[in-house]
Amino acid sequence: MAETPLHELELRKVYAQTLVELADGNPEIVVVEADLGKASGTIPTFSEAHPERFIDVGVAEANMIGIGAGLAVDGFVPFCASFTPFATRRVYDAITISVAYADANVKIVGTAPGITTGPNGGTHMCFQDLAIMRAMPNMCVFAPCDAYELAACVRWMADWDHPAYMQMIRMGRAPAQGRRRDAGEHRLDDALRHRGGGAARRRGRGRRSLALRLGQAPRRGEPGRIGAEDRLRGDRRESERDRRPGRGGVPRIRA
Repeated sequence: MAETPLHELELRKVYAQTLVELADGNPEIVVVEADLGKASGTIPTFSEAHPERFIDVGVAEANMIGIGAGLAVDGFVPFCASFTPFATRRVYDAITISVAYADANVKIVGTAPGITTGPNGGTHMCFQDLAIMRAMPNMCVFAPCDAYELAACVRWMADWDHPAYMQMIRMGRAPAQGRRRDAGEHRLDDALRHRGGGAARRRGRGRRSLALRLGQAPRRGEPGRIGAEDRLRGDRRESERDRRPGRGGVPRIRA
């Protein structure tokens, strides 16, 4: 039976499968979850393949980070995952002291960033994870845009003997424009070129680079297309302007 191409899988499935492959050859790989193993894909993929190296601490994200730091000191390579706000913002001080400041070999994965968490609501949405994690000492930060970059990031993180954070969208994504669908492993030191030209250079990372995919990026001579996030940002500006005193659109409260 032919193996399913990575770009046809959910990204959380690619994450879990890559961890299983790494753990098959490295007995130090450990997965630590905070009651969201199904959301990150490690249940059942990793939990069944290596149950002795799968730890679920329950709804206790700070404990997850502390346990991960302890495992790293003991020579293990822990991958700690949760929803992005819980994996970063909620436990920021624990990560700063126990992982970043201590230069502990802990890998942190924030799943469903920003609005991709969808129906879970605003309490589960985090828009500042990349900014706050980049501010830490010794921390490498990744935001892969497709399955091939994701698999490459996980492998690189496993080999990197220092703290690392990766933002991970859970659902499936088409491969980035310019990448062959039968492509092998992505090189993290090599940018993916979407289209040549000499007028301007445009860079993207993670979800933002998906706007440059085939069918979405405007070609030379075509007007630029406005993306969903840009529309949301425009709607937000309109809404904020309408709420200013003296503007129409918002009724004034009268005594």
